[in-house]
Amino acid sequence: MRFARFALLLACLVAACDGSTTQAPPPLDPPPVESSQGGDACSETESEGAAVSRFSTDGSCLPGDVMILYRCSPTGVPVLRVSSVAGPAQFLGGPFAVAVETLPANVRLAGKSHDAEVLIADPPSPIPPPASAANPPFEGSPEPRTEPLVYVRRAGVTERWLRLDGPRSRNDPPIVWLIGDSILDGGRDAVEAGLSEWSVTLDAAVGRPSSSGVALATDAAEQDADVVVMELGTNDSAPDAFRDSLVETLDVLRTTPFVIWQTAKGPAEGTIIPAVNETIREVVPTYPNVAIADWEAFVPEDALQEDGIHPDDGFERLESELVLPLLAEWRATLTNGGATSCGREVVREAA
Repeated sequence: MRFARFALLLACLVAACDGSTTQAPPPLDPPPVESSQGGDACSETESEGAAVSRFSTDGSCLPGDVMILYRCSPTGVPVLRVSSVAGPAQFLGGPFAVAVETLPANVRLAGKSHDAEVLIADPPSPIPPPASAANPPFEGSPEPRTEPLVYVRRAGVTERWLRLDGPRSRNDPPIVWLIGDSILDGGRDAVEAGLSEWSVTLDAAVGRPSSSGVALATDAAEQDADVVVMELGTNDSAPDAFRDSLVETLDVLRTTPFVIWQTAKGPAEGTIIPAVNETIREVVPTYPNVAIADWEAFVPEDALQEDGIHPDDGFERLESELVLPLLAEWRATLTNGGATSCGREVVREAA
């Protein structure tokens, strides 16, 4: 009986995290699992210097190989690991997480630790977007896929964590596309220098609106890019048009392992930049593979020219200093380095 219940629990968690669309979503709450471990087993512990949080459901502690949250160092990126039929599914917090104000109606509680809750919104059945002359399907393009959205709530703050797309094979060297306007163009030299071990396409043009990025994002998807960085929105003139471009671009990049959208910075008056950033923060959390690079918060006011938009002389490296650490950390996690370097030992001890 214990094995049967545990198997059913695994099936429920697997269905939530493997992106399968062949059957209806599982019940909102997984069934109880018999466990000989009491509540103390779900408290925060340390393992080889890593901080580890165990989760419970219906008062029973889940095995560490079913669900666990760990941080390999005090300053490391936190990682949530959840069981999956195709192997463990992992999700990155910290700079890869995106805060949300509103949760989907179908969200369910999957586990609770001493200071965190894991919530999962199961995906709807996928509906392929219609082909059009402006956005035709490219040869060999994968079927659109939907993924669950995974949230972690701690200290009253709820964030959608970034899916770490492990099963997909990587290009070697990894392919990154960076698409932007004059902000990216001004930081071009430092960005390209910092990506010497990547296959880089950097396409930045002065005055480019976000609508021009859709075709470039399609090109990146055609070339099986591992990462796409989008730095657009500063030159848009209508919030609704920007939203349309943002959604269309992210739909094109649904199968890209990692996408970054950069916020904009500029005067609140006379521009739609505040509306652009509000839209980015509202739309990005609805895609499991997208993170935000917060240029607005990162760049100090005294580093900008008089227009309040472009970095002044001597601050050309700001773009690289914002984006490159995200790319480096993401790449490291794929080889069990960086945020995931202690993952195997942590799971082994907690299983």
